[in-house]
Amino acid sequence: MSASAEVLAADAFWQLLTVLFAPFWGSFLALFVRRWPAGVPVVTGRSRCEACGRTLAAGDLVPLFSWLRLKGRCRHCGAAIGLESPVFELAMLILALVVVPAAEPSGVRAFLWLVAGGLLLAVGVIDARHLTIPTAAVAVVGLLGLADGLIARTVLSSFPDPSIPDRMLGVFVGYGTMALLRHAYRRLRGREGLGGGDPLLMAALGAWLGWQTLPMALLLAAVTGLAFVLARGLLHRRWPRGSDMLAFGPFLIAGGLGALAWRLVGG
Repeated sequence: MSASAEVLAADAFWQLLTVLFAPFWGSFLALFVRRWPAGVPVVTGRSRCEACGRTLAAGDLVPLFSWLRLKGRCRHCGAAIGLESPVFELAMLILALVVVPAAEPSGVRAFLWLVAGGLLLAVGVIDARHLTIPTAAVAVVGLLGLADGLIARTVLSSFPDPSIPDRMLGVFVGYGTMALLRHAYRRLRGREGLGGGDPLLMAALGAWLGWQTLPMALLLAAVTGLAFVLARGLLHRRWPRGSDMLAFGPFLIAGGLGALAWRLVGG
């Protein structure tokens, strides 16, 4: 087999693995979103029904199919399982079907994009619910961004990729900018305005976007956050008070994705 044929075969393997792995990755992320805020170990212990505590069999854990077969209820007690797991599983499957052709010809990059995208989704959900960011997950996202930069140097891409130095600088600029904003708000208002995880999240986004795209990401995050506050105020007829807290992590993630799309279309 020629070298080019081996490369094509390896890429095809990673592309197939990405699609097959996606729903299982979504299942794990749904578990992570439920367990991590409660301090329950995520990677140890058998999966159990949260209502009756019975251990779930392997046949009950097949992504998407088990939920459909059991009609969204526990096989033992009949309690509703909820939509969180199938939603995450379906979301990751859809993401895989998007990133595989987008990352072509590199199947490895598609796999990295799937893992990082799933972690960002989980981080956003956790922050929105609990006003805290799992820093270990954010660190993994950042490392994956740097790894993606290394792989990008070896493949021909149809879109502009930031260089490794730009990504490294993006980590420092992202963290420094958010840390400075957090410090300035605390000095001016005498209380916290940003969480401690927001600078780390911006640093991780910088590892993917490079430093040049971070201003656009921050601008989009601020705009989407303001739009959310205005929409919620108009809908509920209640405007935020000074003591109200709002998770900024989901808007940083949305801003990062928006800035990425802006860069890909040649902005």
